Amino acid sequence: MELLEKETVSLYLRHDWTPFHYVFLKEEKYSGINSHQEAVLEFLNCSNRFRECLRLMWSDRNPMKIDHEAYARKFHELNEEKINYTDIRFFDKMKEYPIYVNKEMMKAERITPESFWAEDSIYRTSFLDAPQGAAGTEEEFNQLDDRLFPDKDHLHIYLWNNEFTNYYNNGRYWDGAYVWSVYDEKRKRFTVFDAILILD
Repeated sequence: MELLEKETVSLYLRHDWTPFHYVFLKEEKYSGINSHQEAVLEFLNCSNRFRECLRLMWSDRNPMKIDHEAYARKFHELNEEKINYTDIRFFDKMKEYPIYVNKEMMKAERITPESFWAEDSIYRTSFLDAPQGAAGTEEEFNQLDDRLFPDKDHLHIYLWNNEFTNYYNNGRYWDGAYVWSVYDEKRKRFTVFDAILILD
């Protein structure tokens, strides 16, 4: 599995208009749920790297004020694994960083494309009704969706639980935390993204 670093960093630095954070990965040897779990773990590694880059570069942690090329270089330098594996089973008292994960607690539900794009789906409503002030329009949702998932007939989609890590503590407390892994078998790539729905 290979991180598509340029695409991932580029979209992260423009994420202020959406409640989602994305990581893109190339996967030639897809092995079902095991590949999805690996992709989610890589997503969390990247989340740690994003946070560390912001901490090292600017104290206000505002990506809109960052030199994008300098940020991309710093992100590339921080390429070692950053999440911490643990057997802890209750994360609510922990801070959200550094990220801890109990892999044994990871669970996922297979989602059909029909339910993923349904009018009342978590995916759609997370974008359209985001409480952080990042809510988008139906047109913006459709444009982004068509860009990320151009061939919807070849997707394997999982929605993961959020109890296996401290990273989603705030979302669990407020309006929800969701993480999806979507594998496009035609393009041989993962799109992993989450929505942490909290009030600013």
